[in-house]
Amino acid sequence: MPRFIRFLAPTLLALAVLLAPAASHRAQGAEAELVYLALGDSVPSGTDVPDGVGYPKRLGQQLADAGGRPIRLVNRAVAAQRSADVLATQMSDVRTIQPELVTVTVGANDFMVPAFECAAASLDENPDTSCSGASLLRAIPTFERNLRAILQKLVTETGATVVVTTYFNPFPRGSRCAPATTDLGLRFLNTTISDVAAELGDRGMLVDLAPVFKGHEGREPTGWFSPNPARIACTDIHPNADGHDAIARAIMGSLSLRLAFAQ
Repeated sequence: MPRFIRFLAPTLLALAVLLAPAASHRAQGAEAELVYLALGDSVPSGTDVPDGVGYPKRLGQQLADAGGRPIRLVNRAVAAQRSADVLATQMSDVRTIQPELVTVTVGANDFMVPAFECAAASLDENPDTSCSGASLLRAIPTFERNLRAILQKLVTETGATVVVTTYFNPFPRGSRCAPATTDLGLRFLNTTISDVAAELGDRGMLVDLAPVFKGHEGREPTGWFSPNPARIACTDIHPNADGHDAIARAIMGSLSLRLAFAQ
């Protein structure tokens, strides 16, 4: 057997585990669709991507290409939303939708945005701006509670495999847009996401995006981040097409490894 076929076969077999189950209860035959629900903020919503295609659609296409099963993507992600918004507005009908795959990318607006504002306030002599360390510290336990509620709802009301992602630093180290508080905030946020996602057990998986974007910070063409149309300093925080391709590949690769192990 050619080496390429030997390498590809386990991945295709693993994906079949994910792509097959709905045939028994949704429809008969190989054409039963896989329902994929994407939840979160501006990252899965595809904000600032030139072609308008965020990672959920790219991941859905990879799944369809690998498994031959049609994918119905329900992308509920909305830019600027926080974990409380996801819980309140994006998943009220998950029991009806009954997705087989859910991706969750949320938390940056809960903690990183206040951290950026806090960093800016420390350099701003305007008396109308301030940084409250206490409110910044309260952001993490609030986010933790909300994320836990989101994941528990998905586990109890659906049979889906739940994929939770961490975040990345969009700014090169040493940049004026990336003071020490940014790295510290990112570590706090990603640690919280990882800890809560671990509670899912075999129902979920964590995809760490921080190392995926390492070395690709900053604007294109060398970086994987789109320029903000507003052209305001330190706002180029959304992945471009290359960044979304990388996220989709990371999730697809993790799904393949997990399902191959299960098989």
